[in-house]
Amino acid sequence: MSVRCKPRARLEDLWTDVDGVMIYARARRPPTLAYLPVILVHGLVVASPAMLPTAKCLATRFQVYVPDLPGFGRSAKPSYALNVAQLADVLAAWMRKVGTGPAALLGNSFSCQILVDFAVHHPDLVERLILVGPTLAPIERNVFNLITRTALTSVHGPLSLLWLTARSWLNVGLWRGLQTIRLMLNDQILPKLPEVRIPTLVVRGTNDYIAPQNWAEKVVDSLPRGCLAVLPGAAHALAYDEPARLMRIVELFLLEGCPVLWEDVAHLLEKGEDTGS
Repeated sequence: MSVRCKPRARLEDLWTDVDGVMIYARARRPPTLAYLPVILVHGLVVASPAMLPTAKCLATRFQVYVPDLPGFGRSAKPSYALNVAQLADVLAAWMRKVGTGPAALLGNSFSCQILVDFAVHHPDLVERLILVGPTLAPIERNVFNLITRTALTSVHGPLSLLWLTARSWLNVGLWRGLQTIRLMLNDQILPKLPEVRIPTLVVRGTNDYIAPQNWAEKVVDSLPRGCLAVLPGAAHALAYDEPARLMRIVELFLLEGCPVLWEDVAHLLEKGEDTGS
């Protein structure tokens, strides 16, 4: 059951020129918040709006940034589709230009692949990693299986997410979207995981067929400092449709580290109640 958190903070628009490419982001960065900044990175095709519900929850306590990667959302669209490593490099360049400093990075779905590559090649910019519904399980390297599992998972998500996805495909364009899927399928996340030395939280919902339980456990087992949290009744796009529960888990992870004793907070994962900060 999807629940909303309260209170929620407002985010401001932020435009940054990164080597001639205009990057759009939403941000809240009051100087009084001393905790580690949190950067939420969107997944395939659907840009920052998919991350905003959780970002607004976290922004009551943390500095928050939600960028649109090049080619997506309101950011500039290069003439070619960027691969995983290129997207990670652009994100690092953007962070340096904005001056975020080392941060906690949160990704959902495809962006988990980007953030793992980021953590390997730009370790000075990341202190904590949160991988929500990480892709791609080996079974999904078959396009038919990927489409089938995506369809099965979407049944458990809100209708508003389907509408947002449709509008995002129109914004991105069929060619760029299909090229990005090809690049996503070609990227191998598993060999990189042992090189991620920072505390990393993996989160999945029990109704997520894109990131099944055995795959999430394999990801955690491959991480030197990984832990797993499972949200009962949740699907794949947790940053969009489970902001309150995801915010609470992320908050505990950032403040208490990994592993977290999830059995001590099981009631927070199961109840459909508003969560305040």
